[in-house]
Amino acid sequence: MLSKPLPTGFFELRRSTDTIKDVTKTAGWLRPDVAGIAIRLDWNVIQPTSSTVYDWSYIDAVAALAVQYGKQFSILVEGGVSAPAWVYQAGPDGNGSSQFTVTGKGVMPAPWDPNFQRRWSTFLMAMGTKYDANPNLSYVIVTGQGYGGQATFCKSLADDAELAAVGGINVWVNAFVSIVGLYVNAFPQTPLIVNVGAPLYPNLSGGFKTATGLCLTAYGTHFGIKNNGLCPTSSTTGWQASEINALSPTNPVGFQMLAASATATDLANSIEIGETIGSNLFEVYSSDLKLVSDLTTL
Repeated sequence: MLSKPLPTGFFELRRSTDTIKDVTKTAGWLRPDVAGIAIRLDWNVIQPTSSTVYDWSYIDAVAALAVQYGKQFSILVEGGVSAPAWVYQAGPDGNGSSQFTVTGKGVMPAPWDPNFQRRWSTFLMAMGTKYDANPNLSYVIVTGQGYGGQATFCKSLADDAELAAVGGINVWVNAFVSIVGLYVNAFPQTPLIVNVGAPLYPNLSGGFKTATGLCLTAYGTHFGIKNNGLCPTSSTTGWQASEINALSPTNPVGFQMLAASATATDLANSIEIGETIGSNLFEVYSSDLKLVSDLTTL
């Protein structure tokens, strides 16, 4: 049962290529205005060779640093095109996953394939067993339904056709809801967030909206969304803004900066827009921390 508070504050967003040395030295640990560190990893880094061998060293290091400095942390492990090669191969646990090719991004496990979901579930349960009860783990980002860290799936008309050939957007929507359920089972105590993305090309987000509604019905306040495009010209209207505003009192929601801010004014204007919409959670880049001495004054 969900037992942790809604994530709030400023989280320093780390690169997926981070090393333990890099994250140990990052400025966010020493900044009183930074609530925590948002880490990103690839699945094929944690499980490069088989379904039974895990390398948790980076997350373990971050968890230890969070205790040392009295900070929180969040976890995003990218499935999608970052899935290890063994996921597509038969093994002691059963058959491998079928593939879906995303234009310009590469090959990923088909999100609806039961063999993928079985192996993703095994991985998530192992990760949840290690970290769900950790009071410093603030939230977990859901992946596997898109090619990367967001829910974005098809990147061309050819991709749309590939999806249509297996049943169309409803197949993807059902996979999205099932994958969120895998996370709910693995992280029963920790808030879960999906990064907004369009499943169909060109930037057609209706399937994401449908899946979000189904997840809110099925998983309640355990589930929320995050917009990864916050910038000084972000709109305060439209579905994403209104959904974040409506969910913010009860569900985990937030924003990630679209890119590193050019100036302190740009950063301040971006945060003001996010706060106007109703968000209390912001992922900012390491370079953003150099622009201002106290993010909470923005």
